[in-house]
Amino acid sequence: MQRQHSLPPHRLICDLPTRWNSTLHMVERLVEQRWAVSNYLLEHSARGTQGADLGYFSAEQWQQMRQLCQVLAPFEQATRFVSRDNACLSDVIPLVFLLKRTLDGLLEEGDVPEEEEEESRPRRQAEGAEEEMVPDEEDEGEEDWVPAQHGEQGTCHPTTPAIVRGWEGTEQGQVEPDDLLHLEGSQEEVGRGHLFYMAAHMQTCLRSDPRVCSIKDREDYWVATLLDPRYKGKVGEFLVPSQRERRMGQLRKALCSKLVEAFPQSDTSQASTTPHTQQRRGPSSSSSSKGGDLMGVWKSFFEPQRPAAGPVSTQSHHQQRVEHMVADYMGSVSVQDAIRPDDDPMHYWVSRLDQWPELAQYALEVLACPPASVLSERVFSAAGGVVTEKRTRLSTGSVDKLTFIKMNEAWISGDIQVPIADSRD
Repeated sequence: MQRQHSLPPHRLICDLPTRWNSTLHMVERLVEQRWAVSNYLLEHSARGTQGADLGYFSAEQWQQMRQLCQVLAPFEQATRFVSRDNACLSDVIPLVFLLKRTLDGLLEEGDVPEEEEEESRPRRQAEGAEEEMVPDEEDEGEEDWVPAQHGEQGTCHPTTPAIVRGWEGTEQGQVEPDDLLHLEGSQEEVGRGHLFYMAAHMQTCLRSDPRVCSIKDREDYWVATLLDPRYKGKVGEFLVPSQRERRMGQLRKALCSKLVEAFPQSDTSQASTTPHTQQRRGPSSSSSSKGGDLMGVWKSFFEPQRPAAGPVSTQSHHQQRVEHMVADYMGSVSVQDAIRPDDDPMHYWVSRLDQWPELAQYALEVLACPPASVLSERVFSAAGGVVTEKRTRLSTGSVDKLTFIKMNEAWISGDIQVPIADSRD
């Protein structure tokens, strides 16, 4: 059947309870093999193979599966993006914002374009099974769906109470999922309603999820996004327009405060100011040591006393220096144009260690933090491959070293040669 419909020879996939994206992959593979699966179900149901009716998927159900893939695909892409080896903490806030924008586009569109090949592709059907492919149009649940006030006439969209009541009823087992998705109207109108329904629910989850809300409230994520040269000019778009200017000022102050806290004051600046202060007070101390020199005591008496001027001015100078570094980084438009979205921000900051030493060191430390625990899970998986049933006598140190080599083999040069073992007794 796959060869007859020019489909790739792929097997169907079963989902795993511990992996949410496995359900998406299962539905995607099912949609890919739609015609082979439909013909198989129809033929075996008509023949009554083994005395069991395998049933079939209606056209409305296939449309729901395609729309489900369209709604969940952005979340799968975001998961893969933050699971990369070079993913940074600065990728989290932009991904949350872009996920919301993608769902907004689905809500505005409210439709999935039908494939042109759907009408032209030949379908093999068993005798007497053609009528079974026509979905039943007499469905209930009209009160949960109302015609749209804007847009095309007759377009169906779910009301907000219907969405909340539907999902709460499904979780409590009071309402069947199929009953929630029954709409009246043409197939195109029903498709718009299903897509709007799923996209609205996912957008509500994205907006109300406590983990996502805590991420948007944490200052560390925003500072990391500001330190990424790919996003520094786009941070304002992630903020509410009425609070954009105020929040940007707060983020800059927070970055300066973190820099001053990370680099309180270098020893070189203290060493350079201390001799200057001692040199300024040197003549007075030496002249006062001469007990019989009245004029020396007279001059030292009228000299201005500024014992705390050195440290205060040094601290103020250090604060201004940090603020100038942040302002120069935020205002460097030419560098922002040079970096591409797929470039590694770590390379950017390594090349700026001489220009902005404190800022570059702090940025490297912040951006080195991974946004997900996937890398840690990969380390445990690599350690599980080192210790096997036939290799159980390795010491803890040997396991750590072998795991380190395994996880960093991409950084090991191929020119390194293994030392030859000494064969002498």
